[in-house]
Amino acid sequence: MTFNTLQIGICLFLSFSSKGVMSIPDVNGVKLTIEPKVVRRFQFATLRCLYDTEESALYAVKWYRGSNEFYRYEPKEEPKTKVFPYQGIVVDENNSNSTQVVLRDIDFNIAGNFTCEITKDITFSTLSDTQTMSVVHLPEFPPTISVDGEPLDCGDTLRANCTSQPARPPARLTLILNGLVVAKSDPLTFRQTQEMAWSDLSLEVLLTEFYFAQGRLILQCKAEIDDIYREEATLQLASVRNPVHERVSAVGAANVSKRTLLLSFISLCCPILLSFKIQRILRNLVNKDTSPNFHSGEASSVSSSLMTPQCMQYSCIGSNTGSDKEEQKHHRLYAEGN
Repeated sequence: MTFNTLQIGICLFLSFSSKGVMSIPDVNGVKLTIEPKVVRRFQFATLRCLYDTEESALYAVKWYRGSNEFYRYEPKEEPKTKVFPYQGIVVDENNSNSTQVVLRDIDFNIAGNFTCEITKDITFSTLSDTQTMSVVHLPEFPPTISVDGEPLDCGDTLRANCTSQPARPPARLTLILNGLVVAKSDPLTFRQTQEMAWSDLSLEVLLTEFYFAQGRLILQCKAEIDDIYREEATLQLASVRNPVHERVSAVGAANVSKRTLLLSFISLCCPILLSFKIQRILRNLVNKDTSPNFHSGEASSVSSSLMTPQCMQYSCIGSNTGSDKEEQKHHRLYAEGN
């Protein structure tokens, strides 16, 4: 291909483009598209009419809602555009032309069939295409889930409900438990799609061991309207089988072991230490029983010492205290007197 041939091809392309020739017509020679095809209430939409007729051979482009004309483009008239009254239709004239019409503030009443009709000059033959526009009102907030009877265990019946706020058409709901679909909304009738209504889906399912395989219960609710709205809510259900985190650390366990060993040592040693103390006290009692200086006050003191032993405060090897030496002195003086 030479450079001149390439130039000619580019020029022809630009020439056809400048004349408004559309390269993607329908098999009938005209193609209507609505963007978006599902319109949110009070938003705007663009209706495009693609055709393969040059403007020089074009007599008129007419737009209809149902059988009622609301907009016309005639290249040989002045002004070239005309708007016809239709309740609820607001045409953005600044952005409308021979190939498109822009509608603003769209409400429910204009949803339905739209038609683009091309009339050729001289022959006055017509070509047309029809498409449907839907108008929706979306829920203001995501869906909500409510559950009865928590915490749950194997053998219990899960009773749950998912609710989505008013919408037109009402949202389709799906309940999913641990990744498995357990309930879905019934298909909407045509009449239901034309009404603003709440969506509600209830669930009752017997919980078997299968649902506890992951150790927890996750319930999801998805709300959908055509291809323009999708929201979901997720809830982790309270279950008696929910895993409990370990609350004793390795350091804590070591401290517990040390305390256990200490208590065991005390429980073993106390009887041994007490036996040494008791033997010494009994020996003193025998000696004091033969002594004239033995008084009831000393017996009280000895009894109190028996009643309040303090483990781990006495040595296993006995030693002579000051009272023992004084007692031996009394015995010696008593023997010399006799």
